[in-house]
Amino acid sequence: MRLSGAEPLGGLHRVRRPKKATAELTESPGGISVTLPPRGFVKGSKGLGAFAIVWLVFIGVFTAFWVAAANGTKSTLVLLFPMLICGVFWLVGFGMLFGAIRSGRRRGLIDATAGELVITRQSVGKPKVDGWT
Repeated sequence: MRLSGAEPLGGLHRVRRPKKATAELTESPGGISVTLPPRGFVKGSKGLGAFAIVWLVFIGVFTAFWVAAANGTKSTLVLLFPMLICGVFWLVGFGMLFGAIRSGRRRGLIDATAGELVITRQSVGKPKVDGWT
């Protein structure tokens, strides 16, 4: 069977790299390594980043109006309850933003040698490594 765009290599066929491929292949005498770069904030977060920004802007405007409306009251309880409620929504918004940044910065590394396969996922924080021998 002849693959299109393939070059024969002693019984094996080596396929040419597609033009839009972003993965980097590194060959060494011990094996091969494939690095998958991060996709970026927009593609990696799949819309979560844009939604988080819209969410935070809306909550910012909502909080500003709520504080302005309650500014004339003397009771701290009247101000405390709305600020606690708004605080929860702020935390949700910043959590979504952190998740979007983390998704956009995620990259992968696949190492294959004669005796083992190691897959590493790197993002914000500690990388996760899975290996098979």
